[in-house]
Formats: sequence, structure tokens, C-alpha cells
Amino acid sequence: TAGFEIRADSTLLSFFAPIRDFAATVADRAASGEYPQLANVAAVGSIATQELFVKEPADSFWSVPDVAAVDAGYLDQAAQVYSFRQRAPGYADDAAVWQALRERTDVAIVTPDILRTTDDELSRFFDGNGPPGGRRPRREVYYGPFWIQSGVASTDPLPALSLYLSTSSDESTPAQRVQVIGVLDENTTLAGGDIQINLATLRTVTGQVPTPNRFYIKVAEGADVHLVAQEVERAFIGNGLNSVILAESFAQGQILTRGILQLFQGFMALGLLVGIAALGVIMSRTVVERRQQVGMLRAIGYQSNMIALSFVIEASFIAIAGLLIGAVTGIVLGQSLIQAFFTDLAPTTEFIVPWGQITVILIGSYLFALLTTIVPAYQAARVYPAEALRYEG
Repeated sequence: TAGFEIRADSTLLSFFAPIRDFAATVADRAASGEYPQLANVAAVGSIATQELFVKEPADSFWSVPDVAAVDAGYLDQAAQVYSFRQRAPGYADDAAVWQALRERTDVAIVTPDILRTTDDELSRFFDGNGPPGGRRPRREVYYGPFWIQSGVASTDPLPALSLYLSTSSDESTPAQRVQVIGVLDENTTLAGGDIQINLATLRTVTGQVPTPNRFYIKVAEGADVHLVAQEVERAFIGNGLNSVILAESFAQGQILTRGILQLFQGFMALGLLVGIAALGVIMSRTVVERRQQVGMLRAIGYQSNMIALSFVIEASFIAIAGLLIGAVTGIVLGQSLIQAFFTDLAPTTEFIVPWGQITVILIGSYLFALLTTIVPAYQAARVYPAEALRYEG
């Protein structure tokens, strides 16, 4: 959260009373004495998100990604938390990148997911063969995901990359050229957007004073976050702001995700129970269909317990084979899903197999499967040879 605890979002009512300088407005209303909890605001950050037309200098087509423009308050907090995977030549450390982004209108930073060397969508978007830079675009403006075509890998030094930002794809519209001076370590930040600039740069591109639509608030140490959030809503009710405590918002998202996962677990558990019941039905049918064979075995000297044991062994083989196949498939599929979806969000994510839970589930399922075969096995053991041999099924 970059040190922020509260997010304040603009609503439809904010159109009638936009806030240009949130930090100054908070300071003024706190100084008025009408909103005492605003005195507990330690720092604020403002973000303006806007769709701009973006392209590399060598390209003839435009993309329309989300561009996030941030103010100095946000940059002060981000510099303490976020780091860069790659920096442009001439920037010795992360602090130099943040300082340049704070002061200059010709620089930008990007998220790592737009540095792509190959992409299926890239091949669908271009005609012809050869490297991405040599392909001819099928259309003038592309509204899908944005990527830099220069083919910069995450392990390579960041070369001199530039982008054109404009409010229109018309070549007659002036475009602002910015240099990519840093690639963030994470794809997800509070600012959002694949390309991040400062508010002054956005003003240069659009020719208008930008209106932030998302604000972040850091509460002073020891202050009640809930009281401050309520005070923000009360102080800015005329501006249509809706405040949310970030920790609670993230917790609600986790609860929702956990509920969906538990729903899937419930469906899988139901499928497991149905499979165990199906095994009992199969064994019951087997006893009926093999009645004559069972009678013949009894006639040649097989004891009742031997007949019952044979059915139990058969059911055990089916149950164990199914459980092992399911467990191995589940582990492999789970590892593939973790690597495909979560390593981008958290590169240090490790796939840990819960062997204890899996063992309990396997043993429990096997025991329940045996319970479903007890009755059919008992019925098979009770078959009399004479009656079985007369049975024509």
C-alpha cells in the first residue's frame, strides 16, 4: 500500500466539484477547525488515470493503454516502498529515477509486463514474418494490451527507450516524447497503469489541468484510521468522495477469493462422494452379475471369507488406482496453476504440497470406499453353491 491506509475515490458527483489539489484542500479544511480528524492526515497522494494514445518512435500505429499520472505526495511514499528492476543509463540508483519522475515532464516509468519479446496477440496483430519491429500493423489504432516491441528482456540492461504520448491518433496532433527511465519490480502498484508519469507531464500532453480521480491518505501514527476515513467522507461530501480503508478492502477481496475456492472444494468433495457411492453400486452389480461364478468357486472349495476378500481386493484396487491418479493429477495441475498465475504477482511464490492433508483425504476416501463394498462382499459370501448354479440371471 506504499504506506497509505485510506483510499478516496471520485464518484459521478465529483464531476460537479472536482478537486485539483487534494493536499492543499485537506490542509485548508483541517486548518478551519471544522474537521479535527483531518489534522491526523500525515501524507496524501493523488492519481489521475487517463487513456492516452501511445506508440514507440519507430511504429506507425498507436495503442491506447491506461496511463497513470501521479503527484509528488504519491511519489514520496512510492520511493520508500517500490523498487526498479531496470534503470536507464545515467540513473545510478532508484532515488535518481524517482527524483527525475518528480521534476521532469519528459520521463516515464513502466511496469514489467509490457516488456514482451513474444506474444500470441502480437502475432495476430501484425502481418508478415520476421521480428516484431519489422511487421506491418493491420490497423492504425490498437485497443488491446500495450507492450513495448523493442524486445527488452527482464535480464537485459534497459536501453534508451522512448514513447510518444498524445490525446489523438491523428499525426497532426502534437505528441509528447518521454523517455522510459525505469521498469518497476512489480506489475501491480497503487498507481495502476502500465505507464506512469507525473501530473505536469499529463498537463503537457492534454493541455489542460489534470483532475485526479483517486486519492490516498496516510494517517499519523496512533490515530484512528476509521475516524479519519469517516472525517474524509464528511469533509468532502460536497465533492462526492467515497473513502475506503485499504486493509479492509484487501481483506474483503481475500474473503471473496477464499469463498470461491471453498465453493470449488465443495464441488470436488461432492464429486469424491459420488465416486465412492458409484464404487459401491458397481460392486453390488458385480455380485449380481457374477452369481454363477461365485457359486462355482464355492462348489470347488472356496470359503466364504475368501469370496468376500476377493471382492474387497477388487474394490481396493479400483479405489487406490483412482485416488493415486487423482492425487498426482491434482498436484501437477496445482503446481502449473501457481506458476502460471501467481509467479507474476509474487515471483518468490513457492508451491508447497500439503502432504498431511492429502494423506488424510486419501486414507479417509479409501476407508469410505471399503465401507461401500462391505455389503456387496457380505452378499457374495452368503451365496449358496446350489442356488447360484441354478441362477440364470
